Amino acid sequence: MTDLRCLGSGSSGNCYLLRHDGKTLILDAGIKWKDVGPHVTPLRDVAGCIVTHAHKDHVLAAEDMKRNGIKVFQPYDRVEPMRTQEWPPFRVTSFPVPHDGEPCVGYYITFGDERMIYATDFEYIKYCFMGVKPTVLLVECNHMDDVDGENKSKLSHVILGHASLSVTESFVIANKTDALKLVILCHLSYANADEAEIKKRIRDIVGGGTEVAIAHKGNSWII
Repeated sequence: MTDLRCLGSGSSGNCYLLRHDGKTLILDAGIKWKDVGPHVTPLRDVAGCIVTHAHKDHVLAAEDMKRNGIKVFQPYDRVEPMRTQEWPPFRVTSFPVPHDGEPCVGYYITFGDERMIYATDFEYIKYCFMGVKPTVLLVECNHMDDVDGENKSKLSHVILGHASLSVTESFVIANKTDALKLVILCHLSYANADEAEIKKRIRDIVGGGTEVAIAHKGNSWII
């Protein structure tokens, strides 16, 4: 059985556990190690951890993971268009995404017969993965397109560093094939996202044969 569990999503901390064939891949390390550790025992079954960028809500527990012997992949620390890491049964390839000037990457992850895209904290994604027919998309949909606010600096970061609904819609449209079975929308803004509207509009794109979900702490999905 393959499953994906959300331990945190959003500005308070991001972390997901992808389990396949008895191994666990940790997606982002943005919550305290004490809140991750109990979910990944025994540690010998952890294949590794992949981190998208150096902001605290994604990297908080990375050093603790290393101290506990977990391999952590942080490819945003080197200027390369793509880097690949193989931790059987997972193969992960990073790709750069713009995040308001902060080096940041998304990931193309393969395991078994599954092909997954994990991307968060991006203004847009210039890559198209339709050729490989993704089966799972775990992607950010941070805010509605009419987001506004009095704090112009914060508003600029939201717009340049996070995906609007229309950006996420465009990415889903560009990567939708008959193989797509699950779309999980993550890192929603507490103040600037309408969950019901976001879920409806993505469901209208993918149709009834594809599950659409919102990532919340404690949620899990069978893949």
